[in-house]
Amino acid sequence: MERQEIEREFDYEPREQFHDFHQRTERFACIVTHRRAGKTVACINDLQLCALECDKVRPRFAYLSPFLRQSKAVAWDYLLITISP
Repeated sequence: MERQEIEREFDYEPREQFHDFHQRTERFACIVTHRRAGKTVACINDLQLCALECDKVRPRFAYLSPFLRQSKAVAWDYLLITISP
């Protein structure tokens, strides 16, 4: 079965403090910035870009926060906005 190329456009422009985060080569990262700096938005967009560039079969990606309810309340809305048609 042949893989189809899907072209996606992101209207995400990272803030200056997240450029190094997006250009890292390490698997794990830690971001320390002030409240409302855009950490969640940066992480969600980084996960999406990595998922699209991944060539593995059925890869898994994760977003972690201290509580499941917190993850769902904060990150799920960003995911729904970015994957909606």
